[in-house]
Amino acid sequence: MKFSIYAGVLYTGEQVLVDQILIIENNRIHSFRNANISERRDSLNKNTGKVRVNDDLSLNSGMPGQQGVDFDASLLIVAPAFIDLQVYGAGGKLFNNTQDLETLEAIHTHNLAGGTASYQVTIPTSSVPVIFKAIDVVREALAKKMPGLLGLHLEGPFINAERRGAHLAEYVLDPNTDEFEHIISYGKGVVKMMTIAPEFFNPELISRLLAAGIICSAGHSNATYEQATLGFNSGITATTHLYNAMSQLGSRAPGLTGAAMNHSTVNASIIADGIHCCFQSLEIAHKVMGKRLFLITDSVTASTDGPYKFFAAENSYVTETGILSGSALTMLGAVKNCVNEGKINIEDALSMASTIPANLMKLSDIGRIKAGALANLVVLDKDLQLKQLFIEGVVQNANQKF
Repeated sequence: MKFSIYAGVLYTGEQVLVDQILIIENNRIHSFRNANISERRDSLNKNTGKVRVNDDLSLNSGMPGQQGVDFDASLLIVAPAFIDLQVYGAGGKLFNNTQDLETLEAIHTHNLAGGTASYQVTIPTSSVPVIFKAIDVVREALAKKMPGLLGLHLEGPFINAERRGAHLAEYVLDPNTDEFEHIISYGKGVVKMMTIAPEFFNPELISRLLAAGIICSAGHSNATYEQATLGFNSGITATTHLYNAMSQLGSRAPGLTGAAMNHSTVNASIIADGIHCCFQSLEIAHKVMGKRLFLITDSVTASTDGPYKFFAAENSYVTETGILSGSALTMLGAVKNCVNEGKINIEDALSMASTIPANLMKLSDIGRIKAGALANLVVLDKDLQLKQLFIEGVVQNANQKF
């Protein structure tokens, strides 16, 4: 199937273009070009930005061209669909507690409303049997090509108990044990990212993770500036939820926070909800880190079905004792907060939700709009309201009007 979209503003991940005709063919981006004068005139004369050329979103007519384009987004924004590298659950199903395909389906369905096409399901510090079960379920889901799923993010168990936050202390492990090798070996091809405390990892242990294809992210750590920097120089390429559960930036001890900000290449995820960090801290982090900063939701759900018991609070979730345990954020909500509260321009905010995480995970066919990439796209209005989501060129809500 081949069709076209008229994008009033096109954010490719590398450029900001106006009046573009985007061609989609066989679920991928074929090309894009400047709209010609007649296409622009037709769009202005016939459309308001609230309707589509093909109003019922049935693409059965095939080729574009009868009225210029199949989808008119001439007064709207088209950008890469979002990528969330840290999401725990949705709809009352927390993956650590209910480890099954239905939970993954619930997460994906929840993600769609926030413009997220791709995600890493995540579990916190857990027992080895629970970790192995998570690996089994994600391996099965990947084999079945479940929509949106990229792999498994293990946030732990090799963290610093002093900075565990809502993580359970009884499951924290030392990487200098047999469990480290067992988890790496069992999770090969499934575990895509692991949050670790760099103060407990020498360069050889980090190299072992990298050799297994695991992206290393520093977090839940009390590392000194020097320990964190050594970890970054040894192959740790990210930092998990900047500011949270890590040694802070101080006048005489810059800590993990300062090390991440001051490093030339390391990335950092951030939870832009105004709760995990205030919006002024978000603004500062972006000014310092620029294109090294990216968005995650760290979203959880209310659940008491397993070892982790989370309860809804105001725009977040907490443990039984009131410890902040995760967000109620969507990726679209995070993008809006960056723009409206964090004084970050739209181009950068959209990149933080798509291109930067794709680059970190070395994913070349999502997170950008370029020839050959999958047609994973969000369509937004000027107020950053989601008007439509395409995944591999397929409309996700056929009843939703532009």
